[in-house]
Amino acid sequence: MVDLRDLVQKALQSNAPMTALEAVVHDHPDLPEAIGKSWADGFGTDQIPPPIARFLVDRGAKLSVHAAAGFGFTDSLADLLHGDPMLVNAKGGDGCTPLHFARDVATAQLLLDQGADIDSRDEDHDSTPAQWRVGKAPEVKGVFIAFAVEDKFARDNLVYQAKRQNNVPFDFVDMSVKEPWDSKWKTDGRTRICGCDGVIAFISRNTATADGAVWEIKCAKEEGVPIKGFWVHADDPCCKPAVLGSTPVVYWTWDNISNFIDSL
Repeated sequence: MVDLRDLVQKALQSNAPMTALEAVVHDHPDLPEAIGKSWADGFGTDQIPPPIARFLVDRGAKLSVHAAAGFGFTDSLADLLHGDPMLVNAKGGDGCTPLHFARDVATAQLLLDQGADIDSRDEDHDSTPAQWRVGKAPEVKGVFIAFAVEDKFARDNLVYQAKRQNNVPFDFVDMSVKEPWDSKWKTDGRTRICGCDGVIAFISRNTATADGAVWEIKCAKEEGVPIKGFWVHADDPCCKPAVLGSTPVVYWTWDNISNFIDSL
């Protein structure tokens, strides 16, 4: 009996993976459906490049919520969660939730925003999603963005800037709901900050009175996460909040942002 997964692995190891995979699918039209069943529990998704997975999905491979998280297919993941919100904490392989398999920071943030349990543990290693993902994607840096709600445009512009760059090896994270006195908000925020390689703090006249941003900056300093401030406006340098202490604050330019991230 032909091992279809073995055929896929051989195709991936060839000099022209996509061409080889097309040939395999041509000879074995049942392969996409079979592969979809094999990755349904989430295992093995980190071994398949997303473009290859997308190719197979387009040809009939089904996506479970765990597989969608594993491939970082946030569009499909959002659709699945919209259809059944309870899937956000569904148990997959070894009792892992989709968050255990999240391929990148953006996928993890989507799951957290939808109510994923950040402290859930798998049944085999008794590990949380953060512990599970250690070492899975070391080449991708996570950068937390702290900002006052009034300065959300700065965060949006930075994300837009990053998307226009080619092959940026980092993902941005932030707390989309600013309710710093809610204990769960603080727990989730601290976990996200600790899971990142560094923190970008957008500083303006609004920062000192923005409880959420002040708490995020304080948390980063307490946890020893590298942090750097960036002035939102050219006339803001007179407004450095006390919580920053000796943390440097520079003008917001893409070069300054990328230099900080490269230093992490």
